[in-house]
Amino acid sequence: STLTGRILDANPAFLAMVGVKSLEELANLTVHDLMVDPAQRASELELLSREGAVREFEIQIRRPDGQLRTVLDACHAVVDPGTGETLFHGILVDISDRKQEEERLERWFSLLRGTLESTADGILVVDQLRKFVTFNHKFAELWKMPGDILAAGGGREALADTATQAKNPR
Repeated sequence: STLTGRILDANPAFLAMVGVKSLEELANLTVHDLMVDPAQRASELELLSREGAVREFEIQIRRPDGQLRTVLDACHAVVDPGTGETLFHGILVDISDRKQEEERLERWFSLLRGTLESTADGILVVDQLRKFVTFNHKFAELWKMPGDILAAGGGREALADTATQAKNPR
């Protein structure tokens, strides 16, 4: 693309990603038409002018059909020796499905955390090495577990400490 946002060329995968069928149809669009947030283009151009390249620059684009896609841009600046014009050569990777899955997992973990915290029981989950994977606040309260041990992930010392507080530890 050019500094003004004119897209000079694209492969079939790019055309499909932005929702057009041909280079002729693409010629009616600029980078600015596709960008959801114009400030992202300004940030990317600033980074390109400073560094000469960007890697994994996350951008949201809006296709002509209105569909939003999240892409990672990896590009570098080149100077056309004939005109002296700065051009940008890059690759976009569509990560929309990955972003949707991340959002789904975040909602699921939030629900799980809320459930864990809403119980009246103290809950501790440990892994095979007896390191704390997760716990709820009620667990810390019931077992008077020091914050530094909780933050460090527990371990044998923490489990030994809880055993001293139990009536019949095994």
